Amino acid sequence: MSRRLDPRTWIVWWVASSLPALVGRNPVPLITVLVAIALVRAVVQPDNQIVSPVIIRLFLILAGISVLFNILTVHAGNIVLFTLPDRLPLIGGEVTLNAVVYGFLSALAILTLILAGLTVAEQIAWPQVMRMLPDALLGFGAAGSIALAFFPQMIASFREIREARLIRGAPLIGLRDYATIVAPMLALGLDRAVTLSELLEVRAFGGSAAQRVPATRRWVLPAAVTALLVAAYLFLTASTMQAALVGAVGMAMLVWTVFADRSTSSGRTRYQRLTWTRSDSVVASASAVAIAVIAWTLATHPDALRYEPYPDLTWPAARIPLVAGLCLVASPAIVTLYGEGDHA
Repeated sequence: MSRRLDPRTWIVWWVASSLPALVGRNPVPLITVLVAIALVRAVVQPDNQIVSPVIIRLFLILAGISVLFNILTVHAGNIVLFTLPDRLPLIGGEVTLNAVVYGFLSALAILTLILAGLTVAEQIAWPQVMRMLPDALLGFGAAGSIALAFFPQMIASFREIREARLIRGAPLIGLRDYATIVAPMLALGLDRAVTLSELLEVRAFGGSAAQRVPATRRWVLPAAVTALLVAAYLFLTASTMQAALVGAVGMAMLVWTVFADRSTSSGRTRYQRLTWTRSDSVVASASAVAIAVIAWTLATHPDALRYEPYPDLTWPAARIPLVAGLCLVASPAIVTLYGEGDHA
């Protein structure tokens, strides 16, 4: 197996694998991306399960809740399964197959996002990501590291509480048992996150860098982040040209901030510097092509990504160029099997 890919490569891959689930509910691209993610997980981490039982149970719960919510609140569609009495408030009316399909597709999209994020979280070394941040973003990096640590610490707390209950002969069986451990689980997770924040504060993580930012540039970083968020919203609403313009402005301000920081930074030391290899170039380029294909398809044929089973349940549209572009999401598996890890 080749060495781990660069964190920047995984971030680009994560964007490419998450976009189809964010912009639409067409099952063709969703299933394509899911298969690609499963292949990546099977090759990159063969010792672990591709989809753990916890993820499967989570998907079943999400699918059940999503389908139930849709069939009870959305009374539209051309295929009626049965009818609830109109005297029932809110849920009264026709229950359609259209609502069932949309609820299932929503759960499928959530599963795609979870697996993509889980794959990246398992492969990325988060301290390396924090070290890549420019000086102006170190304060954000400190807050982000605490936020990222909260969820894993909460999971560790859950495991400890479950093991303690097993030792005492009181295993978690029903929903009532799980409800009793919510408060101590959150308390332990928060306590560990607060401990981490205190350690970062003692070591002045991000403190000195924040003081070096000139007052004339303090507005640039918030403006850049705001522009990128607006560009993301415009992209999700199919305003591709406006999103490209606003995103270009935001990226220009962000790049200017990074290069300006280099001239004022006192220099930060690192134990180990990241190395960019040919495998990183291949995966990053393939992911960038997949993102470009998604953007082009969204601008020219939005029905290939966005699927609505209302008012008529029809067969979803499928475009070969889009499917071929999404297959590039499997590029980490290819470079893991055949990559040499040579320096670019």
